[in-house]
Amino acid sequence: ELLRPFGPILDFSLPQTNNHDGYALAKLQSNDAADSAVRALDGCSLRGCTVRVRRAEYWSRFVDDRTTRKFVDSPR
Repeated sequence: ELLRPFGPILDFSLPQTNNHDGYALAKLQSNDAADSAVRALDGCSLRGCTVRVRRAEYWSRFVDDRTTRKFVDSPR
């Protein structure tokens, strides 16, 4: 729900661990959408908890908009 205003969500994962880490991973359609989501949502409150939103380090280092479009447009 929180990410919908920032465009299509290409992938979403809510890992179920025994550590109660409380994190999720989302892949948005573009770097601009991801940057907007980080700026708008980092530090907001959700159910009484402060939400931290940031880019995943792995993808941030290697993926740019052209790569994202190529991945999205390629058949699986």
